Amino acid sequence: MNNIKKTAPITFGPAAYSILKNLPGSLVGIFAEFIDNSIASYVKNKDVLEKLNGKDFKLKIRIDKFNDEIIITDNAAGINEKDFQRALQPANRPEDTSGLNEFGLGMKYAAVWLSNEWELHSSAIGENISRQTIFNYEKVINDQLESLPIIEKSKSPNEHGTKVILRYLESKHVSRFPEKRIIDKLSNIYRNYLRPGDTFQSKHKEYDIDIIAFEKHLKWEEFGFLNQQWYKDRQGEFLKNTPVFEWKHEIKEQKIEWLEEVMNIDDSTIYKVPKSLIVSGFVGILPDGHQVHKNGFVITRRGRVIEGYDERIFPASISGRQARAFHFIRIYGELNFQEVDVSFDKSKLSISEEIRDACFIHISDELKKITFPEDSTQSYDLIKQAQFHRANFTREQISEGIKSFHAHHEKTDNYILDQGLNDVGQMNFDENYAKERREEISALHQKQIVPREFTKKISIYKDNWIVRLNWINEESQSFLYTIDKKYDDKELFIYLNMANEIVINNVSLKEDVNFMDMILCLGISELKAEQAGAQQPELMRYAFNEYLKILKS
Repeated sequence: MNNIKKTAPITFGPAAYSILKNLPGSLVGIFAEFIDNSIASYVKNKDVLEKLNGKDFKLKIRIDKFNDEIIITDNAAGINEKDFQRALQPANRPEDTSGLNEFGLGMKYAAVWLSNEWELHSSAIGENISRQTIFNYEKVINDQLESLPIIEKSKSPNEHGTKVILRYLESKHVSRFPEKRIIDKLSNIYRNYLRPGDTFQSKHKEYDIDIIAFEKHLKWEEFGFLNQQWYKDRQGEFLKNTPVFEWKHEIKEQKIEWLEEVMNIDDSTIYKVPKSLIVSGFVGILPDGHQVHKNGFVITRRGRVIEGYDERIFPASISGRQARAFHFIRIYGELNFQEVDVSFDKSKLSISEEIRDACFIHISDELKKITFPEDSTQSYDLIKQAQFHRANFTREQISEGIKSFHAHHEKTDNYILDQGLNDVGQMNFDENYAKERREEISALHQKQIVPREFTKKISIYKDNWIVRLNWINEESQSFLYTIDKKYDDKELFIYLNMANEIVINNVSLKEDVNFMDMILCLGISELKAEQAGAQQPELMRYAFNEYLKILKS
């Protein structure tokens, strides 16, 4: 049976539809609107869906792009007859606004923003009729349509799901279509529907669903937590034998209350209304070496990330204000807000900055006195742990390092080593010695060496200098590094000798950027010391190179 006698109202006004098309938005946010609708349908009808399909039933959402067409499908409960009438009319809110489709605007806004024609197919569970309609933007605007015809077809009551076909995509919105970025951001937003079920974070999981975007299954990988002692137990000459903690903390549901000033529109009087919200979640410290693009906070509401998936949030009371600070780099978390409104595009909580900061301060106070099962008698400051913990320093590593150092010196002829160190200690780096070093540099210039060079501009006091780090391969020279300065041109030349025995005997140094950075810093430090008025700062470089000769012999 095909029946096109019924219609669905779309009354909104041409100007209003034009506003929808030109509202600020993003591809990620638009696709999220469609996903929200699917999830809301699934959650509302979960019991009916599982009764029909079994307890293992899983919501599946697909987003596919074929040239100038995007198709979004789901196997949720579909749109019933009553809701189909409402679904096409913007700002007609659903009766139940507790889910993700609370404004009655999402699908219409998303479809009009992204395309110039969209087609809706839906089969509601338990009904024997499927419904279909087409919204053509130009036709609706030009003909000032107030309703659309609905095509009805017979179906089995057990069939269910919805398909949206978007055609004639809006070029200004899809000229750049970064699929990988869209997939990554959607995975971030719906982490609570994708995350594995056997982690600390899984207690925040909503439901287990499948989202497939452009043939890729969306996944969420947890970041993990730092496993380490309290930082104070790892300082000083002796390491304490104290427990290793997994640095994470669950924020239990807490009610934040305040008084909000409201104006009476009748007499302009100001009165205060009690307001509140509930916040929960978790905060942790990222493992050493795993902080890139993971630090900072996200804010969720009803299981979905609202803020932080695009630009992460760094509350000053927890992360500090300096982007290079250790606690800024290491702390991350997820905070879920309840009983609070959001913007119509679900990109921001509808609370003031003052209330937001008060929530973060409240959480910050809690983080400064957390306890662990391994030691419930003492409280610890998670923020300070993130700030003062230093990586790559464990009891085992320091013990092995001490053993290796002792073993090395036991194998070395201590007399020769000690005598050599003493000889260097007695050396007089006089003008003759300095002249020999200058001749070494002169020889390099006369050979017209074409070195590999790294150039950097720096400011030393009021002067701007160009620093040139050169990699050379001079077996005839014994120094590890030397420098030359051209004062008129404000140029500092630093020569790193890759033929030095220290480098030859430690092959990894040839590609160790930290080693090269250290040489760069030594050269710049000498120049800075000289510019500050230090007498003969080059003596440190002379002694350094001479001592290295002893150590490598």
